[in-house]
Amino acid sequence: MFQFEALEITVRNLHLRTMTPILLLLVLSACSSEDEWTKNLPETVPATGVILLDGEPVEGASVVFAPVPPDNYPANALTDSSGRFELKAFPSKDGAVPGSYQVGVSRTVEVSADSMSADQLGEDAAHAAESPTSGVNWINALPNQYANPTMSGIELTIPDDGTSDLKIELSSAP
Repeated sequence: MFQFEALEITVRNLHLRTMTPILLLLVLSACSSEDEWTKNLPETVPATGVILLDGEPVEGASVVFAPVPPDNYPANALTDSSGRFELKAFPSKDGAVPGSYQVGVSRTVEVSADSMSADQLGEDAAHAAESPTSGVNWINALPNQYANPTMSGIELTIPDDGTSDLKIELSSAP
């Protein structure tokens, strides 16, 4: 039995000696592939702006820039308390790829089913509110016409040198 324990220790040492270099290579290759991926991304330029609804800044709005043509890279952002946003096309890189875009804007807010009438919730949400498991709903606090980039009617171009004055003006009037 004593010899078995010695053999077990030797096998463990051999296992560690074999696996350590393999694990090290895997970690290093993962690091270098991330750098390689980032290096191969297209150039981005700064792209910032503001979103206004009836002339007032919109806080917490989600902004989606869908490229035209669609084979380019999309970008998105979230607005701050002053309605300002800074586009980002890639998690590891600030800015957007220059080009033409269709833009969608929405602001999702949580509402209690008890706090709104069926007319305010809309037909689908009203049916969901009747469910015994419901109690919380999510609605778009902005006019729905702006939510879909291809249907919003908002088209903007990000120039090759970037921009800091994108202005998206929304109206609550139909």
